[in-house]
Amino acid sequence: MDELKLLTAHLMAAVRNMPPGQQRQDALKEIGRLRFRMDALLRSASSSQSLTTLADSKRLPHRSEKAFQTIDKRRKSLARR
Repeated sequence: MDELKLLTAHLMAAVRNMPPGQQRQDALKEIGRLRFRMDALLRSASSSQSLTTLADSKRLPHRSEKAFQTIDKRRKSLARR
C-alpha cells in the first residue's frame, strides 16, 4: 500500500513540473483515475469481497502506463527546447 502511495506521489511530482496545458490536465486526470482505482481495489481486498473486482484491475496497468508515457513524452519535448 505504501508503494502505491509512493508511486502516485512520484507521478504527481512529475506532473507538477509540467507547464500548464492540456497534456498536464490529461495527466492529472489519469493520476486521479489511478488513485480512485487503487483505493477501490484496496477496499475490496481488505473486505474480502468477490474476485470480480480484482479481475477488473487488468485495466489498472494500462492507465498507469499511459500516465507515465504522457509524462515522459512531455519531458522529452521540453528537453528538446
